[in-house]
Amino acid sequence: MVLDITATKYTEAEAARLKRDMEFYFSTPRGSLPQMRNYGIDYSVFDLPVHQLQQRLTVEIITGMRGQFGINPQKVTVTADENGVVTAAVVI
Repeated sequence: MVLDITATKYTEAEAARLKRDMEFYFSTPRGSLPQMRNYGIDYSVFDLPVHQLQQRLTVEIITGMRGQFGINPQKVTVTADENGVVTAAVVI
């Protein structure tokens, strides 16, 4: 998954830190970190058909950002190309 984050209301340093933290969060399969079993996203969504993947991954991203970072994203767009590359664009 490719994560593209645009921070509109944060300083450059804050935006860089948030992007790094969110990239780690969204690249971590849920249940893979000891003592933090709820951290990360449910990777089973990547096995779903494209329209369901887009819906479920959007929910995973919004829920994760609210729960882990206390941020409500302004816009989340999930796309998948014919090669199976999933891109999530998030505006915070």
